[in-house]
Amino acid sequence: MKRFLRIAQFGLAMALLLSAWGAFAAEEPRASTRQVLNTAVTTEINNLDPHAPSLIASGQVTTAIYDTLIVRNNDGTYAPCIATAWENIDETTMKFKIRDDVYFHNGEKLTAEDVVYSISRATKEAGSASLMRSFDGEKSYAEDATTAIIKMKRPFAPALAYLSTTRGQIVCRKAIEEMGSKAYGLAPVATGPYIFKEWVVGDHITVERNEKYWGRKPAIKTINFRIIPDSALRSIELEAGGLDVITAVAPQDFERLVEDPRFLTHNVPGFTHEMLQFNMRTTLPTKDIRVRHAMQLALDVPAIVRNVYGDLATPADSIFSSAIWGHIGMGPEARDVKRAKELLAEAGYPDGFEIEITVPENRETLNMLEIAQAMWAEIGVRVTITSYDQATMKERNAAGLTQFGRSNFTASTGDPDHAMANWAIGYKGVFNPNDETLNAKMIEASQELDLEKRRQMYDELQRYCWDTHYSIPLTFPNLTAAHVSSLKGFQMVPSQLYRLADCWFED
Repeated sequence: MKRFLRIAQFGLAMALLLSAWGAFAAEEPRASTRQVLNTAVTTEINNLDPHAPSLIASGQVTTAIYDTLIVRNNDGTYAPCIATAWENIDETTMKFKIRDDVYFHNGEKLTAEDVVYSISRATKEAGSASLMRSFDGEKSYAEDATTAIIKMKRPFAPALAYLSTTRGQIVCRKAIEEMGSKAYGLAPVATGPYIFKEWVVGDHITVERNEKYWGRKPAIKTINFRIIPDSALRSIELEAGGLDVITAVAPQDFERLVEDPRFLTHNVPGFTHEMLQFNMRTTLPTKDIRVRHAMQLALDVPAIVRNVYGDLATPADSIFSSAIWGHIGMGPEARDVKRAKELLAEAGYPDGFEIEITVPENRETLNMLEIAQAMWAEIGVRVTITSYDQATMKERNAAGLTQFGRSNFTASTGDPDHAMANWAIGYKGVFNPNDETLNAKMIEASQELDLEKRRQMYDELQRYCWDTHYSIPLTFPNLTAAHVSSLKGFQMVPSQLYRLADCWFED
């Protein structure tokens, strides 16, 4: 009984801690004066399968197409979606009652079997297995057509948080088995408020309103997700009328849009952190902690962030965003060129060395690295910057080809376990710390249901990771957006998984 009480206390505390993200509910959508919403995603999308390797841009599209068992409200509490009710049977078992009136876009009725299949699949597929590692897909089962029993391998404090994100989106088992996973990722079949309609690679993805949706139907019939990686071009398109809403607004454009009465702008903290990370499976000089520390000491992080972002970001003072529960501030570490040179000499590199950093084609990241490159040169570290498109970079990371790279990580759950996911052994990301001690501590923290004990564990974890210098934390970029003033119902959410199904136009 005491254990279950702690579960309830943890959920309540998380709701209170996240209440700053909206003490109000979204307005009820009204009749829309326009039936087409044009928006843009910031990167080329590689697939629309929630369990495959993907980018935040993919999640912004799949949020319109798929449903989850539950949804997280802006105040951090959870509300029914596909599931009408849920309960903890014991420390490793959850029971979900499933709606009896939900149909996939192909006409197939959703049952608890699809729910169990989705969770089980998420524990195995490359893009979701490491995040969903605590769920036990093999032992989960459908008790009947409307009851899903979800098992976990161990007590898992943020279980609901994970199930409410894209990795918890419900897929159609029959469609995947008939189409195959690759084809399904290009033309998904789900149960959400919008139906996948068209994908023109490199240009746009179109979804259309699900007229048979079980829930509240969207006011807008069609959404076009245009693929525009260039932030300046997104702003130009907004100003020219080609787009109705843009996110990830560049600092130089944001100031201009703020002053334009045609648009409403948003600038708020989010769940994203950006850092440089070293692949610890290499034999490069960065294998030595003294070298990694020297490279961090060579940088004036506040100056870099100020020069690139202005007021649209804060210098990173920990390994995950200050918007994540459990965050503690430890930095940034003051620049010390003299000490950096001493550390390099101690490590056997008195004249420095050459190294390549490979990163996605992102203007702000490249701007930061160009400043960092000059600072590193002062200690003799000659860094070559190579950039790839986001999809290629994702593939290189997953294949372990990145030796020194950048991670821009959004912990859409808002939980520190998720925020540290790319530090876990087996995560297909930029770096592989391959640290058994760290991995064990992370698992232990994820199992702790006592809120205060769990907070203390994440204090220790952040300090441990900071002191290893496996990474160079750079910035916590704010979430920015701008949209035409006639667009109503748009809400900023820290996960960046914006719910465009709640929007409408009032021209």
